[in-house]
Amino acid sequence: MTGRELFDTERHFNVILSAVRSLGIDAGKSGRNDLVAQGRKFSGNAFCIRKHGANQHGTILVSADLDNMTKYLQVSEEKMRSKGVKSVRARVVNLSELKPGLTVDDMVQALIEAFRKEYGSTADVEEKLRKDRESREALEELYCKYSSWAWRYGEAPDFDVTYETRFPWGGVEIGFMLRNAIVSKAIVYSDAMDAAWIESLAGIMEGMRFNAEELANRILGSAAEAPGDVRSMAEDLACWLRSKSF
Repeated sequence: MTGRELFDTERHFNVILSAVRSLGIDAGKSGRNDLVAQGRKFSGNAFCIRKHGANQHGTILVSADLDNMTKYLQVSEEKMRSKGVKSVRARVVNLSELKPGLTVDDMVQALIEAFRKEYGSTADVEEKLRKDRESREALEELYCKYSSWAWRYGEAPDFDVTYETRFPWGGVEIGFMLRNAIVSKAIVYSDAMDAAWIESLAGIMEGMRFNAEELANRILGSAAEAPGDVRSMAEDLACWLRSKSF
């Protein structure tokens, strides 16, 4: 987590890759957010970029139960087709398979060392957190919010209409609740990097007629003054909605 001006995904990825390579495993980056070893994925990552801050989070498979992982993960069919694979299980690997005996603690220590080499000592940050009670209280408040049942499960209402697709820049799912052919509530889920603009979409569609052309035009209008990558996303979304002809 950092200020947006300091956010650099390549540096973040370099920490993980350096850590894995220090363990004797050849690893590299694939696509926008995957890290692979011997052609199979061991780390998936996601990003959230807002007006002033940004963060990256992800996973590292060390010795996961891949059979259970395959059973519990609900991967979008669109996403699977876009990657040209038939199953989750076929394209992932535990690092302990490539380096027998590797433990999670081994991986943690390698990550700490790689992080220090890339960013310097973490001692100053740790000391500030220890001293700054206000920051600690704010973190506890956020932890309680995001670990609550209401946040994890209560924010998913039953929609009247749901559309889902995948673009080169990320997957999108839009849910509409309707009243007399008017959008009374909309929620947009996406793994696109520009989270701030994605989150604004729900608000601009609420109160509008449930009409593909009108919704598409509103989305295009919302991005008229935005950077080029956001305008491109808006054009993709508008074209997709128009194809629905509702």
